Amino acid sequence: MNEIPHFDRNPVVSQDSEIWRPSWHCYCCRDTGLVQDYLVKRVIPNYNAFEDKPVVCQRCGAYHRGNPVRDLNHDWRFKRDLCDRLDQISRHDWQTTTQQHFQHVKRIIQRTTGHPF
Repeated sequence: MNEIPHFDRNPVVSQDSEIWRPSWHCYCCRDTGLVQDYLVKRVIPNYNAFEDKPVVCQRCGAYHRGNPVRDLNHDWRFKRDLCDRLDQISRHDWQTTTQQHFQHVKRIIQRTTGHPF
């Protein structure tokens, strides 16, 4: 008689494969070249995106690819080291969000199916 094959588990919910994650190279500007407003507010607490100059990300060079000339209509004060720190903060925020979402999905599946994961 033939041997019955053995397979590895194939979970319904996997934090690595089931949860959407951004594919940005730079989390500071999300590859747009401009620092995300919520990150700008960590440095300029009263920043107003409608009244203040947009802040250029100095980390990835995305702004320079589309705008080779440095213009005065943007805020250039955020240097690379600051943008690197903001990138790390944003990456951590996404990691936390992903973990929380994964736990939420697991709870929904447990309540719906009664199956513990």
